[in-house]
Amino acid sequence: MELRTFVGPDLKETLARVKRELGPEAIILSTQSRRPARGGGDRRKREIEVVAALPPGSMPGLAGPPAAHDSPEGFSPLLAALYQELREVKGLLHRRLHQEVPPGWLGAYPEATAFFHRLAGAGLSDLVLGRWLAQVRPLLKGRRGREEESQAALRALLHLLPISPSSGSDHDGSRRMVLLGASGVGKTTTLAKLAIKAALVEGRRVGLISLDHERVGAVEQLASFARLAGLPCLSAAGREDLLQCLESLRTCEEIFIDTPGFNPCRPGLGEHLRHLLGDLPVECHLLLPAPASESHLALTLQAFGALPLASVLLSKVDETPDLAGCINQLCHSGLPVSYLTTGPRVPEDVAAATASRLAALILASRRSEPLEAAGTPAGEVALHADG
Repeated sequence: MELRTFVGPDLKETLARVKRELGPEAIILSTQSRRPARGGGDRRKREIEVVAALPPGSMPGLAGPPAAHDSPEGFSPLLAALYQELREVKGLLHRRLHQEVPPGWLGAYPEATAFFHRLAGAGLSDLVLGRWLAQVRPLLKGRRGREEESQAALRALLHLLPISPSSGSDHDGSRRMVLLGASGVGKTTTLAKLAIKAALVEGRRVGLISLDHERVGAVEQLASFARLAGLPCLSAAGREDLLQCLESLRTCEEIFIDTPGFNPCRPGLGEHLRHLLGDLPVECHLLLPAPASESHLALTLQAFGALPLASVLLSKVDETPDLAGCINQLCHSGLPVSYLTTGPRVPEDVAAATASRLAALILASRRSEPLEAAGTPAGEVALHADG
């Protein structure tokens, strides 16, 4: 990636030069104000220095790499993460320079315009805002009045959010759910919450399997949860063991399978996952930590996308006031979210994801009030229409 430094009298003129010489795909890496070098002019005046670059594969003045919602195929995971971080910086600067200006047609609807600014202020990406605008425009036609505009704006957001049915079964009436994710995201605890809730609250026949022989005490932790709930729990060391365990638990209506924490930067991770789980009669679900940076979320989605993912679960939702990064990446990837975890209690602190819960979290984003409503019906009072 070639870096270029541009110097000008002000930010506007310098950025115009960047765009002129490198094209619209240029990524701004840094901007700073400085005094001119010795002999370079009046040192009492300041000038702007901008460091910019083009994404890999781009040519100055030509179309760049894939759009923000596409994965840059062929990139290493680390390069893909850098690519995503640079796009975030570019998007942030773009929104600041353009002051998050909505399209002209939205100006006829003041309540919808205010809603747009609220979504932009929450940190939703240009892609997601564009999709919201496409959803809301037909809903606003012929509508007048604050209440109608607000309802249309909210309905468009609800339609936009990717939600997965929280339960399902394959053709023979059973369900085998594999939970994947990086280390430390809460896979074992989340799996226990889902399993115990299915067994004790929903009255289903449930079994547990642990594939996690890398983390010390992981198998024993899951087995402890199983003993407390009176559930069978087996341990598998690999693919063949897993098939035998699935056969042993064939009378269970739901089987929950825990996995080791996989490093998304690990070389050959995709091949390893396909060898371990590819073509098995299981559903693969990915657990993402809500407080993670958007670049880390993008990297994780790309790494685990080697397997067909049924849904994403968001953990530690109570630990962040900002869910925009998760929503951006879910919309970019097209993967739906099925569950949210909102605390450490087993099994209480897990809830099926709904559009209204996610909307409440987005609209509360970056405020000071706590987000405990995310896991309770109270969080849906003002968002009563899921679709």
